[in-house]
Amino acid sequence: MPARSKAFQRALDAALDNQAQRQALERTLTRYRQRRAEAFAEVDFAALRADLRRRKEAAIARLPELVEQFQHAAEAVGATVFLARTAEDARRYVAELVQRLGVRLVVKSKSMATEEIRLNEALEHAGARVVETDLGEWIVQLAGERPSHLIGPAIHKSREQIAELFSRVLGRPIPPDPPQLVQVAREELRRAFIEADMGITGANAAIAETGTLVIVTNEGNAELVATLPPVHVAVVGIDKIVPTLDDVPPLLRVLPRAGAAQKLTVRVLFLTGPTRTADIEIQLVRGAHGPRELHIVLLDNGRFAAREDPDLSEALLCIRCGACSNVCPPYQVVSGHLFGHIYTGPIGLPLTAIHHGLEAVADPQSLCVSCNACETVCPVLIPIPRLILDVRARVAEQLGLPFMKRAVLERWSDPARGDHWARLAAFAAAPFADRDGFLRSLPFVNGATSERHLLAPSRRPLRDQLRHLTPQEALARPAPEPLFAGSKVVGRTVAFFPGCLIDRLLPEMGRATVEVLEACGCRVLFPPEQHCCGLVASNAGDRRHARELARQTVEALERVEADWIVTPSTSCYAAIAQDYQHLFRNEPAWRERATRVAERLIDFVRFLDQVAQLGPQDWTRPGPVVTYHDSCQSANALGLRDQPRRLLTEVLGCQMVEMQESSFCCGFGGTFSLDYPRLSAAILERKLRTAAETGAPLIVADNPGCLMQIRGGLHARGNPQRAVHIAELAAERLADLARTLRGSHANARSHGVDSTSQIDVSEPRGIPQ
Repeated sequence: MPARSKAFQRALDAALDNQAQRQALERTLTRYRQRRAEAFAEVDFAALRADLRRRKEAAIARLPELVEQFQHAAEAVGATVFLARTAEDARRYVAELVQRLGVRLVVKSKSMATEEIRLNEALEHAGARVVETDLGEWIVQLAGERPSHLIGPAIHKSREQIAELFSRVLGRPIPPDPPQLVQVAREELRRAFIEADMGITGANAAIAETGTLVIVTNEGNAELVATLPPVHVAVVGIDKIVPTLDDVPPLLRVLPRAGAAQKLTVRVLFLTGPTRTADIEIQLVRGAHGPRELHIVLLDNGRFAAREDPDLSEALLCIRCGACSNVCPPYQVVSGHLFGHIYTGPIGLPLTAIHHGLEAVADPQSLCVSCNACETVCPVLIPIPRLILDVRARVAEQLGLPFMKRAVLERWSDPARGDHWARLAAFAAAPFADRDGFLRSLPFVNGATSERHLLAPSRRPLRDQLRHLTPQEALARPAPEPLFAGSKVVGRTVAFFPGCLIDRLLPEMGRATVEVLEACGCRVLFPPEQHCCGLVASNAGDRRHARELARQTVEALERVEADWIVTPSTSCYAAIAQDYQHLFRNEPAWRERATRVAERLIDFVRFLDQVAQLGPQDWTRPGPVVTYHDSCQSANALGLRDQPRRLLTEVLGCQMVEMQESSFCCGFGGTFSLDYPRLSAAILERKLRTAAETGAPLIVADNPGCLMQIRGGLHARGNPQRAVHIAELAAERLADLARTLRGSHANARSHGVDSTSQIDVSEPRGIPQ
């Protein structure tokens, strides 16, 4: 969904023009991803996250009970507890406390809960000066901005920008040296700690059985904020409450690694009531060397309602580590000031819907490219991509889809009308296509082709080219003899589901897939009723048309008599095998039918690797040098990594050169690349740069959307590298096998041996240049 407001689009354009910010984000987040991998290398991440999720789920299930238990326990040790149902309730309580106590100076440690309720503005209106003491928070406060990241508030700023800011605010030149910048902050903030009348913190956990607050910190400012002022106020979301002390160590084993790539944070505070002593005749006196008063504001602000919401409840499991932002491709380009509201990054989108409503998330959610990287790193296994799509669906249902997208999906959801309009589009685009089949410019799509040329729709879609493979005709013919040695699927029947991108835009990719399947000895048939899996509608938030297309796909595929249904599109595979389960969650009959179809469905790579079990072949010449792009769906949704590499090296005889972060998104995201062409191109630029650094002449992938994106970027730049589907590379290598086979037949005939065979040894089609 494109931007709904002109203000958001202007802010997006400004972020894309901000090269310093983009460089700072790429430099920082690339380094973080490397360090995070090192931090988790020596532990069982899967076991840790499963355990933490189980504990968080149990706590959310008992949330009303735990809130009451925590309140009683905290009050028993001298704290004052206030349950704020709304953000306004929380602001009013703390502001009235400031006025009643005559507070003039408030120091704060980093707290997203206080950002959520916009507490600083309320306190300033109540007459207090507020000083942020977390270094990143202080930087954005001086800049008049808000945090752009859950953990690193100033992650969007470079050291040079921070030095310039400090120099301007403090009136003296300060060099862009991180140790000196930290020293400046230390010197400037020290007096505020001493003079403050109130300290405000958040908490990373709250223990119900003891009324204890747990705060993890690195800088040491939280201890000063919670210790030096006479009054300590903690604003804590009720979702942070855990039953017992035993639930904290699992959090501490995961949160530092996920959030800061550390084994453990520098400091961990356990605060149980205000400070007190009984050293004089065992008489309890509060306020020994720390606060005399501790006020705990337990914040609801939509959390209880979200707990009952099947689409959003899992967002309450979030531990605010920010790991999802660190792997998010659009975030790395535009920062959390665009990719989020107050809560930023991927998890910030459902959290914004919970705490600030759909209007606040309507534009930010449209920046999600649906790459699924966030789910792979979430330490509590939150299905963040699904939650974002559910939010998008609500936005579409309540605020409406853009006119053009609504009209296209309405027509596309009907197979006959969709086919008619697709053929009209191919006819209309033909005059604008160059000899390579690319659209260099389109008068009606502003900026969509400036940095990535679009492929023109094929005048002859794949379905027209495979009419000889209808089930009736294909099943009447014998299975072809295999060209690949050692195939385990000789004589078996495969139904081919190419997906609409291959059908309408990349038919040569579909022909190559059929050629390779037949070379495995499979009888291939093409169900003519197939149309579209519905992913395009689902990603747009149009659940009604997504279900229509999903039902059509299920009906078309369940009638097919075949051993397997093979697709060269991992996006289509994930949609049918995984997404349909959520799409039909309220329709058990259709969910069961989708499950049965999914049992026979397999992606092309795993079919060759696990079913056909292809091994080394007798090549007459070595394969090309290649680098491999792991598509988002393949790597993040299906967990494919070793399988395509084995096929490339062991089976196809290629030499592999790995690119940096091979699974980082290419920026396609379906219609995302049309909605936000500049942002899509910015993500693509990084992929093309890392691919070029390998020196490999060939970029291989297993997803047609990625290849369309990468090919378009290469063509727009005049880059001589080629991007091909692994099926296309395999089809080209089959030419080598065909030459070998022809040579063996000629040799047999020269010795008087009958070499009659049904094998078609004509030269296979090579990869299009």
